[in-house]
Amino acid sequence: MTKARDAGGAADAGDAGGPGTALGALEAQQDQQELYPELAEAIARHVHAHHYQWEDRINLPPIQTFDTMCASYFQIPAGVLAKLGLLRALDDVGGRWAFAVEPDGFADVVRANRHLGCSFDTLVLAAIELVGQGRECQELLDLLALLEICEPTTYRTRTNSGPRRLEDYANRDAWVSYEVPDFQVTWTARHAYYDRLRRDWVTLIA
Repeated sequence: MTKARDAGGAADAGDAGGPGTALGALEAQQDQQELYPELAEAIARHVHAHHYQWEDRINLPPIQTFDTMCASYFQIPAGVLAKLGLLRALDDVGGRWAFAVEPDGFADVVRANRHLGCSFDTLVLAAIELVGQGRECQELLDLLALLEICEPTTYRTRTNSGPRRLEDYANRDAWVSYEVPDFQVTWTARHAYYDRLRRDWVTLIA
């Protein structure tokens, strides 16, 4: 069993919440050398599967985009993937992105561009942000549990129902069923470090 190291280098055993130890003293099944591409590819697959949507354009064919909506919980993953060469910007403000490669090419691009990527801790922060959005995220949950940032968690949904339109509210025959997230993540003490790291998220992906 090896220890996963944080991007900053050696661990400081005297501060369990500091940047030197958030991952530095962690015993894991794989070391950071192996976990970095695995986590980066999991983030890319999650964004592609759940947040990469078709967008209509006037007088132009539709295009798939990852729209961050200028929200940090999407801007952080977008910045991580862009630095690795997996995303290319579609505007000047980093709000809308397109994948530069298909999912079957993610591993090759991450391997080639890892030296250009963000720190490992920034990757972890991106995964935490995506989990918080409630989409199907078992792969990310499993990796965060491996890193002992959360307790092992099973992603679940429950069936809900409601009207498609407000005017259908009184007519239950017009209601439709849909799935909503129904799971709770129990974070460990290590999560507090990433709460602090998030305060300077802009600098992490610059």
